[in-house]
Amino acid sequence: MPAPSRPLDPAILRFYDYGLEAGRLESPLFAWEKLRTFDLLSRFLPPPPASILDVGGGAGAYAFALAERGYAVDLIDPVPLHIEQAKQQAAAVSNPEDDRRPVPRTIQLGDARAIPAPDESADAVMLFGPLYHLTEASDRLQAIREARRVLRAGGVLMAVAISRFASAIDGISRGLLRDPEFRRILAQDLESGQHRNPTANPDYFTTAFFHHPDQFRLELAEGGFASPALCAIEGPVWMISEPATPEHHEALLSSMRKIEREPTLLGASAHIWRSPGSMPYPCKPLIMRADFQIVTLRHARFERAIPKFMGRSAVERSPPQISLRNCLFPHTIPVDDILVPAPDPASVLSGIGPHTRA
Repeated sequence: MPAPSRPLDPAILRFYDYGLEAGRLESPLFAWEKLRTFDLLSRFLPPPPASILDVGGGAGAYAFALAERGYAVDLIDPVPLHIEQAKQQAAAVSNPEDDRRPVPRTIQLGDARAIPAPDESADAVMLFGPLYHLTEASDRLQAIREARRVLRAGGVLMAVAISRFASAIDGISRGLLRDPEFRRILAQDLESGQHRNPTANPDYFTTAFFHHPDQFRLELAEGGFASPALCAIEGPVWMISEPATPEHHEALLSSMRKIEREPTLLGASAHIWRSPGSMPYPCKPLIMRADFQIVTLRHARFERAIPKFMGRSAVERSPPQISLRNCLFPHTIPVDDILVPAPDPASVLSGIGPHTRA
């Protein structure tokens, strides 16, 4: 287990010390995020009593609910306040004489870059915050490799990124573009993905990295998860109000399930989910230990190829061309000097409007 190369940014700790994260998902603004995340978890998690490492799980918004469903959940977070809040909640709902309200089996301070768990000890790993609060590509890759280290054979990684275009859509929908400070934040988000909030307004979030979907795929592949499939969590309807009726609720969910993997809509979602595979449980998991061994060999070649065409910050910029020299991917043979155009950044938003133009 490698030690983190640098501490968590103090600005992130200050932001979460406001204490807002514990109840954030209960706000109407984030209701669709919560609803869709639980929908995806119910479809892609292995069945209980599987063991889950909820890394960067905050005060336990998902950990407690999953524990109630029979999962063995270990909650890990780098923010001391979140750990304190989670332990207080566990004490409040636990009753030695009543085992009907299970809680996470452990709640501990920890870092995604050095997950405090043995090798091959978890059936699933949830990275729902680390990959956007680790602003250096090397730190994100370390977290992804740590997730791979602790997964058992057949285990699944569920990782989340914030879309490069989230600030733009948020600013348009909520009128934030009227503020020149927000416009400056947005300009940097779109240029580099490096989100910074120099204001005192917590509504503008905190230090983070906002992924282009193609960058997210590259990082997951470089971290050892071959052929990563992505899907939108909220999708293009993330700023809608809560469903008014059960029928409306089910209609929204049904619609999103049909378009969640559409590549031209991925960037329109506030959050992007790394799906374990093309088929949810109880189908055969796509990530097997044999795959991990093969990926290690493939990854070694990919790692050597990256510096030739992308430089040090390979996963943080989109070059005009991407060379696939000697890179191996599933169901392919070695290739030599194949050049493919890099995807147009606009392509992940081209499906959001009623009209498109060539």
